Amino acid sequence: MNLRALCWMAAGLALGVGGMFLWDRLCPPQVVWSRDWAEAQARAREAGRPVLVLFSTPARLEDPLLASRSVLDALNFRVIPLRLEPGEDEALEERLEVEGLPAWRLLSATGGEISRRDGALEAGQLLEWLKEPPPSPPPPSFTPP
Repeated sequence: MNLRALCWMAAGLALGVGGMFLWDRLCPPQVVWSRDWAEAQARAREAGRPVLVLFSTPARLEDPLLASRSVLDALNFRVIPLRLEPGEDEALEERLEVEGLPAWRLLSATGGEISRRDGALEAGQLLEWLKEPPPSPPPPSFTPP
């Protein structure tokens, strides 16, 4: 390979990396929130992932939390994120015993509760929580004859 070809390859690589950096700055990644339980549940079944429900008002949704690339990746690729405002799905809100905001609920695709957190979370707390293995189901009860 000659020097000219090597220079063109290096320039192309530099433009590609620089372009990706610029793209991230001009068009920052965002969480792809579902806004409906049925839609989120269907996506969860299809993707084989749990649903992370966040009950929050728009003003309470912490921007610093969502500015973290690792949090964005976790919300977009480990779970199906669903954000609901108070009163949007009162039946789900009541079933999941939401009393304060923000409230976080991790649900299976069938709607069973896996885990819950209440209150504001920092990026590290959210990431650690999402890494936790789901609790084991209780052993079947045995009644002697």
